Amino acid sequence: MLRLLALLAGLALLALILFARRDGSHDSLLVPFEPDTTLAADFGLHETEQPLESLEDTTDLRHAPTPDALPRVFGHLELGGDAQLLLGAKVRVVFEDHHDSALGAEEAHARCLELPPAERPLEARVANVRRDGWWYVDLPGKCWLVQAEYQPPVATPEMPPTLAAALLDDPALENTRPRPGSKGARRFVAQRQSIPGRQTIARALERGKFEVALTVESGLCARGLVLDADTQQPIAGAQLALKSMRAPCLMTTSAPDGSFRMPGIEPAGLKPVDGCLVFVVEAPRYAGATRSIAWDATQEGLPAFRVYLKQGRR
Repeated sequence: MLRLLALLAGLALLALILFARRDGSHDSLLVPFEPDTTLAADFGLHETEQPLESLEDTTDLRHAPTPDALPRVFGHLELGGDAQLLLGAKVRVVFEDHHDSALGAEEAHARCLELPPAERPLEARVANVRRDGWWYVDLPGKCWLVQAEYQPPVATPEMPPTLAAALLDDPALENTRPRPGSKGARRFVAQRQSIPGRQTIARALERGKFEVALTVESGLCARGLVLDADTQQPIAGAQLALKSMRAPCLMTTSAPDGSFRMPGIEPAGLKPVDGCLVFVVEAPRYAGATRSIAWDATQEGLPAFRVYLKQGRR
């Protein structure tokens, strides 16, 4: 039975690799990743998702539209630094919908500025990013474009019991914006390879197309080693969570050589404690620990660091 399960797991992994490489891996910017973009959503704002006909599509989105075509916002994601695009990336366009107004989009927007924010006709449409990095959304008619947001794919793995004990009872981690339908008031752990991005537009669009430039940034990356305090040997499978964040805690796991890497840290989302970022570290058969790393907004990156764990319980 175990051999059969192992064989099935191997076949599934092979199929995933072949899927990522089909149609020419050199032409594809996207690699598989579990999608979950709820971290970037503004809850309460009506939004419509517009899945593309195919992520494999290579149609040039820059060609001239037909005269009767709906207004379209489109763009190509540019990669900054060592960032990469991942399967499941999305772009969210926020706009004021004035398609049924007798006024032009610019004049209708000017009148909306006199309204309370909650009464503005704000909507959002979400586009899946194609494998070649292009995306688009079609709008219902004349609109006032507010902004475009890059939403990285976010994995939300099940919280390991050792981390749950250390995080869920921490009052500093109270979630002030729980996910819709969630009964939990505490923040969950997440994994991502890049950070959200945003581009302000602030212009009218009544017909034709408008191209938006968005750049994908990898953000800060925490890296280092988890070692046995007595033997100095590497500890594999240690779970690390960065809890000094306004967003859900980022999490990673140490490799067989004890090394770990935690990308996707957004500087604007950090919440230092006494000038330090606090990492919670847990591992089977070891007493858990916390590690504080000095941080201020002028730093360009995080220094590599080591975590030493003692055998036994906390």
